[in-house]
Formats: sequence, structure tokens, C-alpha cells
Amino acid sequence: MDKRPELKAAYGKVICSHIDKGYVRAVSAAEVEADCDDQWFLLHFVIVRDDKATTKVRVVFDAAAKYDGTSINECMYAGPTLQNDLVKVLLRFCKEPVVLTADITEMFLQVVLAEQDRRYHGFVWDSRVYEFERLVFGIKASPYLACKALQVVCRETAANMTQPCCRSLTETSIRTQQTVQDILEQCSFHLRKWLRNSSEVMEGVLEADRSPQLIASINDHDHCVLPSVKTLGVMWSAEDDTFAFEFKPPATKKLTKRAVLSKMASIFDPRGQLAPFTIRARVMFQELYILGVGGDDPLDAEHTRKWKSSFSELGDLALIRAPRYFKCPGRESSVATLSMHMFTDASDAAYTSNVYVHAEYPDGNVQVKLALAKARPCPITKMLIPKLELKGGMLGVCLAQTVNDELELPKADATYWSDSMNVLHWVRAHCRNFKVDVGNRIAEAQKYLAGNQWNHVSGKLNLADKSTRGLTAAQLASDSVWWSGHEFLVQQHNEWPSRQITMPKELPGMVKRVQVMAFAVQQVSTEVFHLHPNNYSSCKRLVRLMAWCYRFINRCRRRHASRRRDPEAASTAVDSVELKSEELQRAECHWYAIAQAESYLASYRQLTSGKSLAANDPLLRLNPVLDKD
Repeated sequence: MDKRPELKAAYGKVICSHIDKGYVRAVSAAEVEADCDDQWFLLHFVIVRDDKATTKVRVVFDAAAKYDGTSINECMYAGPTLQNDLVKVLLRFCKEPVVLTADITEMFLQVVLAEQDRRYHGFVWDSRVYEFERLVFGIKASPYLACKALQVVCRETAANMTQPCCRSLTETSIRTQQTVQDILEQCSFHLRKWLRNSSEVMEGVLEADRSPQLIASINDHDHCVLPSVKTLGVMWSAEDDTFAFEFKPPATKKLTKRAVLSKMASIFDPRGQLAPFTIRARVMFQELYILGVGGDDPLDAEHTRKWKSSFSELGDLALIRAPRYFKCPGRESSVATLSMHMFTDASDAAYTSNVYVHAEYPDGNVQVKLALAKARPCPITKMLIPKLELKGGMLGVCLAQTVNDELELPKADATYWSDSMNVLHWVRAHCRNFKVDVGNRIAEAQKYLAGNQWNHVSGKLNLADKSTRGLTAAQLASDSVWWSGHEFLVQQHNEWPSRQITMPKELPGMVKRVQVMAFAVQQVSTEVFHLHPNNYSSCKRLVRLMAWCYRFINRCRRRHASRRRDPEAASTAVDSVELKSEELQRAECHWYAIAQAESYLASYRQLTSGKSLAANDPLLRLNPVLDKD
């Protein structure tokens, strides 16, 4: 600090600001002495963010720092997550033509900390002791408490407010901005950095509350230039209403596994719009894991060349301008029918899925735009391509469900495309006819959609194929098909690719049923099946084997009896694939009965003969009875 007086002055200015605003208070020596056995002091340090428009110098309070083997965060319950899922918020952000963004000023510091908890939020500055009276950024419970306070305020205040009728989108957005601001101002949640994808709404916003990047006069519509700002972690250009991606190549010359992972994590792409580019890096990183490269080990010459080549493409991502609005800009007054298309694919390197939003207007104009995508490297353990195709399909079902719920699209209008005939056959078959891993995925897909909503598409027209093969950043920026789909999607339904799907008799992963002919027996003897507890280390396995024996015998009895009545029905009757709870319970009772008979043989004989237990019998005081089991 003494070596950088300007930083020390900025540091002190932040602390003084907290004191002036009532966020912290000075604690007297007597109070410190009185609470010396029950208090906590937070370490703090400063970080400088030159890339921020506001609050370039930030004081960080480290609640994870340990003293005597523990930290304040380890002693605190974080509370449930109340924040909305980022991907879902971004989907809703793309749904309407008019969008507004704003930040709450010092949100955590607007929520009062309980008085009995303040002594655990102390700190020292300039040889004096202070303690927070508001929530502290960095404390484990602060996000939950701040969000809970915001929810309570909105729920209680908004219930008493009425929304007047608006005649235009501009008027609606202005009224919405004023309403939200009025609600939050009542509890000291002040909104700033307002920005909208049109300058008209900004006229009613105080200049101090506008986005700092806003340039030119807001009243001069002909020369106003709306800025690009980070919205929910993604760069949004309000001027042309598009998303942009800007990443810098790593400055380090020595590449290690840790450095590579750090740079990969800096590529923030929550909606998967860069999936064809990022999947290449994820597959390459999987190679480092397989080779057993250490975190700080330098990469060999070949891998260093590959990673430097990949990172050198990051500058080309700035060429991408992805449209925000799912519908057609400039046609806000027209009603468009929205539907969804999902594409899925897999290779020996990755499995992927894309979801596109299809907007059709009454005059026949159609807009198709990428909504959500995800690409994952294949598991390290070897899997067959058909199963990888099915994993990709289930990934696509999850993405489609998210898009459907957030955009409120009708499920019946969704279309799912795959170039794998195995997947198309699986989703039309009964899940109980397959092994567990395949059957569970089929059941999950059928729970959400009908099998006839899946269509076949050739590999050349499969949009998900771009992620499995990978694209360079320059290729991705110029690939209009990735962002807007193939031409057939804007055509009428009868012009879409079609192929007759005929179900075969056998499919991969299907359980093969074998009919067994056997004589029926009247009594189960464990010696016949060589079952003895001493031969098994697991009680669970012993019980399951006994249950299978019972099923075998019951099946033989059932078929023997039904064969007399209906020979055809006897040959087609089958049991469920997995053991039922009743079967396991019966097998368990069988071994309980054997254990009781062996351990209390005298008592068992007395009860089976209908006699009372002897006076000196150890079980007499328990009043034992012999039930049907």
C-alpha cells in the first residue's frame, strides 16, 4: 500500500463510503473486549478491474480464509439456490422484441444484517475495528438472503399495484421500467445502468442511471449510438440487437494442462452457440486426461502446437453477430406461430444436440434461429455408436424441454430429427423390451413426446453434425446454416425430408426371451439349488437368488396349469424383467424362517406341534407365534 499511494487512497475511499452510508460502524474497544470469545474478523484485500465502467477498485472480504482450521463460511448454511437458471433467463431474453436491462446498486449492502450476527462480520482498517451492519459480498449465505429479500419485496409490493393498459410496445416498456423501478425503490433497491434496444425508452431515465457506455445525446435519435454491454455474462449489442463474442488468446508462452483448462473456462457460452468450436477443445483436453498429463506439466511439442493453433482462432469469434430476437425484427405487430426443431447426432468423438425456433407468419414468411445447443465429448470408456446416438437424443430431449417450457411452445408441434435409424426405432418401441440402460432412456423420451414426432434426416442435412465434426472460429462465423438452419425448414411440411420407418423384429439392446420347459415341484428345497448362507458373502445376493428360484418354480406351475386351458396363452405369458418387491420379500421371509428354526429348534418344534412353550424357554416372555410364513 505504501508503495502505491493512489491505490491506498482508493482503498480508504471505499471504506469511508461504507461508513458514510451506514453499511459498517466503528466498534469501541470495550465492545471488542466484551465479545472477544465470540466474534470473527474478515480478511480483506483489493482488486483493480480496469475493464469495468464503474467500481474499478473493489474491496474483497475473504470469508473463506481459515483461522484455527476453520472459516466463517464453513460454519454457515448457504440456503437453497433462489437465482433463476441463467440459460432459461437468456431464452426469455430472446422471446420479446423489446428488452430492458439494469443492475441493482450494491444489492447485498441494502439488506440489513441481524444484530446478533454482526460481531461475526468484523474487520480491521487503519488500526480500528469495524463491523458490518449489512450483508457482505463473499459470505456464503448472502446470495440466498439478498434474493429472498428481493422476492418478498416484489411479492408484497407488486400485489398492491395495478398496471394500466398500454397502446404500443414502446409505451408498455416505458411503463414496465417505471413500475419495476418504483417497486424496488420502496425498499432501497436502486436500479441503475438502464439500457434498452431502442433509445426511445431511455428518455425517461435519469442520465445518472443510464448505462455508462451510452454515448451521444439520448434525445438525438438520428445520431444516438447504443452501446455493447455484458448482459448475464454475454456481450449484447443494443444498437443492432445481436450477441457478440470476444475472447483474447492466452498471453502465456508455456502451456500446461492447468493453463489450458483456465483458458477454456474463460470462453463463456451458456446457450452453446459456439458448440462446433468449443467441442474441439474439449475433445483435445480429454486426450490430455487419458495421457495422464499433470496439472502443471508442460505439454509436449505436438499438443502445444495444437492448442496454440486453437487459441489463435479466438480472435475470429469477434466476427460473429448472433441475432437476439427469435422472430422477424420489424414485425412486432404481426402474430407468428412458434414451433421447435431438434437435431441430434453422435460420432466416436462427441454427441450433440441443437434446438431451433421456427417462427411462421400468416403471410407465409418463416424465420428459423438457433435457440440452444450442447455438445459433449464421448465417455472415455468405449461405447457403441448407436448408444451414443441415443445419448445424444436424450440430451436433445432435455434441451427441447427447456426451450418448450421457457417459450411456452406446444409440445405437439415439435419435430425431432436424427440420422440414426436405431434411435428412430428405439423411440417407437416399448421400453420394457430392452436392457436397463437403453430402456430407461427410451422411457424418458416417451414420457415427454410421441414416437411419431421423430423424423429421419440425412447426415448432410443434420445440423447437429456440425458439432460432432467441429468447425474453426472463422467457419462458424460465416456458416449461416448453423445459425438459421437448412432451407427445407422454411418450406412447407410436405416438402420436408421424409423416410418410411419400418420396425424390425429385433433391435440392439433388446432383451432376448427364452422359453423354458420344466416339471413343477411342490416344495422348495434350498439344497436342490445348492443355496446355503455359508456359500455367499452378501445377504442381498442370497435373497435375490432365492427370489429367482421362486419365480422359476411359480412360472413352471403357472404354465403347467394354463397349458391345460389355453396352450397359446401359456407360451406367451412373461414376467417383468426385474424382480418385484413382493418376490424379494417372500425370499427374505424364507431365509428368516430357516434362521429362526435353526437357532430356536426346540421352541420351533413346540409351536409347530401346537404345544405351549416350556416355562424356562428364553422366548416365552416375547409371546412368539407361528404365522403363515
